[in-house]
Amino acid sequence: MNRRFYFFILFVFISTTLFSQNIDSLIIESKKLTKEKKGEILLEIGQIYFNNFDLDSALKYYNFASDNLTSDENLMSLNQNIGLVYFYKDDFKETLEYFQKSLTYSISIGYDSLIACRYSDIGVVYDYLTAYDKAVEYYFKALKIFENLNDKAAIAKIYNNLGVIYKNRGQFEPSLEYLEKALELKKESGAKNIEIASTYVNIGATEEEIKNYDKALKNYQIAFKIFKQENFDKYIAVCQSNIAGIFYYQNILDSAIIYNELSIKTNFEIDNNLGLVSAYFLKGKIFIKYKNNDSAIFYLEKANKLAEELGVIDKKEKILTDLISIYETKNYFSKAFFLQKDLLIIKDSLNNEKLNDKIETLQIIYETEKKEQQISNLHEVINKNKLLLIAVAFILSLMIILGFMIFRQKLAKSRYEAKLFNQKLLRLQMNPHFIFNALTSIQSFMLEKDTKQAAIYLSAFSKLTRSILNNSREEFITLQEEFETAENYLKIQQMRYENKFNFKIEVDPKLDMEKYFIPPMISQPFVENAVVHGFKDIDYKGEIIITYKKSEENIQITIEDNGKGISKKNIKKHKSHATDITKERLEILNKNKKNIISFKIINLNEISEQSGTKVIFTLPTIEK
Repeated sequence: MNRRFYFFILFVFISTTLFSQNIDSLIIESKKLTKEKKGEILLEIGQIYFNNFDLDSALKYYNFASDNLTSDENLMSLNQNIGLVYFYKDDFKETLEYFQKSLTYSISIGYDSLIACRYSDIGVVYDYLTAYDKAVEYYFKALKIFENLNDKAAIAKIYNNLGVIYKNRGQFEPSLEYLEKALELKKESGAKNIEIASTYVNIGATEEEIKNYDKALKNYQIAFKIFKQENFDKYIAVCQSNIAGIFYYQNILDSAIIYNELSIKTNFEIDNNLGLVSAYFLKGKIFIKYKNNDSAIFYLEKANKLAEELGVIDKKEKILTDLISIYETKNYFSKAFFLQKDLLIIKDSLNNEKLNDKIETLQIIYETEKKEQQISNLHEVINKNKLLLIAVAFILSLMIILGFMIFRQKLAKSRYEAKLFNQKLLRLQMNPHFIFNALTSIQSFMLEKDTKQAAIYLSAFSKLTRSILNNSREEFITLQEEFETAENYLKIQQMRYENKFNFKIEVDPKLDMEKYFIPPMISQPFVENAVVHGFKDIDYKGEIIITYKKSEENIQITIEDNGKGISKKNIKKHKSHATDITKERLEILNKNKKNIISFKIINLNEISEQSGTKVIFTLPTIEK
C-alpha cells in the first residue's frame, strides 16, 4: 500500500508539471539520472498517457522504462501497468501474461495486499472472458489473503464479483448469499454510495432471474433512489428500465408504462441510444400485451432501426422475433418472411461469434496455464544453478511450443469438424432443393391467385424453417417439438406433391410428449428419405406412419413407409447420407453415456410381400 501511495504522490507531481513543459525535454533531463531513476520517470510518463487513454503512447514509454528498471517493486508496477494497457486493448492473452509477471514480482516482494490485488486482477480478466471457473479460483486466492488482512472494502468487492459470477452461471442461491455479504461489508467499510447502489442492482437482477419480482423491485428502487441522489444519470436510466421490466412481468402495465416513459426521457437526455433500444423494445412489448399491434410495431421498428445502427445484434434478435410474430398475426406474411431471413442470418452470426469467443478463451486459458507452470518451474530452478536453469527453460519452451502447436491443431480440427457436421446436418434438414421447391410452390400459388393457399403454405414453411434452425442448435428438445417439426414437414411436402401420399402420426397414450427429451431432428432425415426417394416413380398412393411408443426403460420411434424400398440391385450403389450422418451423430451423442441411442433400418421387401422401409429408433428416457 505504501508503494501505491508513493506512486500516487509521484503521479500528482509529474501530472502538474508535465503539461507545462515539453515531455521530450524531460526525457533529456532524465538522462542525467541513474538508470533506475530514469526508468521510474519513464514509467510515470507512461502512466500519464494511460490516464489520458493514449494507450499506444503509454505502452511506448512503459517499454522504454523496461530497459532501465531492475528493482522488483518497479518491475511489479511496470508489468501491472502494461497488463492494464492490453486489457483496454482487449488483448487478454497479453494482459494475463503481464499480470502474471506482476504477480511473480509481488510474491518476490512479499507484500500480501499486493499479492491479493494481483490475484483479484487476474480473476477480473477471467471473469471478463466468462471463464468463470478460473475467475472463481483466483478470486478465492485473493479472498483468503484479504480476510487475513481484514480488508473489508476489498472483501466486499470480491464477494460482489463472486455473486455476479454465480448469477451468470445460474447458481442463484450462492449468488444472493455473496451479494448480501458484499452489501453488508460495503456499508460497514464506508464504501461510496454508488458502489452500494451497484450491489443493490446486482441483487435485484438475481431476484429477477428466479422470478422473485417483489424483492427485485425493492432492490431496484433502493438503487434508483441512491443514483438520483448522486445525479448518476446513466444508472438512473438503467434502474428506470429495470423497474419498468419488473412491473411488466407482474402485469402491472400502468406502472410499467410510467417507468418506461421515464427511461426513454432520461436516455434521450443523456443521448444513450443503447438504453433507448431497450426502452423502445419494452414499450413495444407493453403494447403487445394491450393487443395494440399497430403501436407495438411502431416502437419495435424504432428499436430495430436503432439496434441496426448501433450493431447490437443480440438485442436485434429479440426485437425481430417479436416483430415477426406480430406480422404473422396481422397476416403481413411477406414482411414476416423477409424479417425471418434477417433473423436467421443474425442467429448464425451470434452462434459463430459465441463459438469463436469460446475457442479464443480456451486457447488463452491453455497458454496462460502453461506459462504459469513455466514461471513456477523457473522459480525452483533459480535456487539451483544457472546452467540447469537455461537447460530447463529451453526444454520447457520447446514443450510449450510443441504443446501449443498440438493443441492448436486439435482445436482447429475439432472446430472444423463441428462446423462441417453442423453444415451437413442443416443441409440434410433443409437442403437448397427443398427450399427452392417450396418457394417455387409459393410463387405458383400466388401467380394462380390462390392467395389463401399461398398464405397457409408460407406460414407453415416459416414455422418449419424456424423450428429446424432453432432445434438444430439445441442439445435436446421435447418429443412434442420433434413431433411438430415432422408434422409441419410432412404437411408442406404433401401440399408440394399434391397429395401423392398420406401420413399418420401415432402417439402412445402413456407417453408424455412434454416430459421426455431427445436429440433434435433425430428422425427427420428418414422422413425426408421416405418422401423424396421412397415414393419416387410409384404408381400408387404413398403412406407414411410415424409411431411414438414408451416402454419401461426406453422410447421407441418408428418411421414406416410403403414406398419402393431398397432394391437388391441398387443397394450397393446407393449411399444414404441420412444413415451416415445419423451414425456420426450417435457416435458423438453416445460417448460417455450409460444408456445409448440406437437405430436399425428394415427393408420390408426382404421380409414380406409388402414394399417399403421401416426405421426403428430406441432412445433412453431423458427427463428435463
